Amino acid sequence: MLKLDDMSPEVAKHIAKIMSITDALRDEGIYERILAKQLKAELKAKVTKTIKIKGRVDPETLPGCVKILATTTARHGEECSGGETVLQWQERAWDVQSRARTDAHKLLGHYPADKLRVDSYDHETALDELDIDDDE
Repeated sequence: MLKLDDMSPEVAKHIAKIMSITDALRDEGIYERILAKQLKAELKAKVTKTIKIKGRVDPETLPGCVKILATTTARHGEECSGGETVLQWQERAWDVQSRARTDAHKLLGHYPADKLRVDSYDHETALDELDIDDDE
């Protein structure tokens, strides 16, 4: 197994930083399985929508996913008219689900790295390998 001592100082420093972050998360009880369960819940996230409308609503005309929370009636003397109805339903939380999908793809390595770093200590060799003249 490769040890930190066998790596370049820059790589060893980067790996040590990642390991310290991982250790800190685990010290707080945050493990991969917990993150996976939370990610799964976010992929199924729903949001509750509520709307208040004027007048009465016939429950028979509503889709099955919409429920009536409250109905009020405005009374003017002996007449019953107007009033309001409060409706509620569940929808997909598209913003939460979209961010969760992006996180999942990043964790699985489906996206390219944000930065591409190329180090060349031997400028002449790199130019020769690319067949580029340094004088141009």
